[in-house]
Amino acid sequence: MRWQIVTALLICGVCGVGLAVSADDRKAPTAYTAPVDPKADKAPSFKTDVAPLLKDACAGCHSGAKQKARLDVTSYDSLMKFVKASDPDKSKLYNSLLGKGAKQMPPKNPLAEDQIAVIKAWIAAGAKKD
Repeated sequence: MRWQIVTALLICGVCGVGLAVSADDRKAPTAYTAPVDPKADKAPSFKTDVAPLLKDACAGCHSGAKQKARLDVTSYDSLMKFVKASDPDKSKLYNSLLGKGAKQMPPKNPLAEDQIAVIKAWIAAGAKKD
């Protein structure tokens, strides 16, 4: 008789729990996914991201008749003499922005980390002219 009471209690308990759980609660929990940034998967553009940044920060010394280090940042072809496409760590441009191997450029107002990250991503993506 005891086992009948225990069995009855277990059956009632299971049924009661099953009724208390709504259909939405029985679905498997879903993992959190961050909102998708459409630009996150896209490599930076030379024309819209890199060129304006370099023009604002570097053209005062590296363009026109001034061209220190024979670098004209307003010219893709000139700039590519200082870039090893797909390999930022071997690119003179990227290393100069970090201050590796020479003094950091630009010397008075270095680029912010996020600006350097844009240039690094552009180089890593092949440094394409678009």
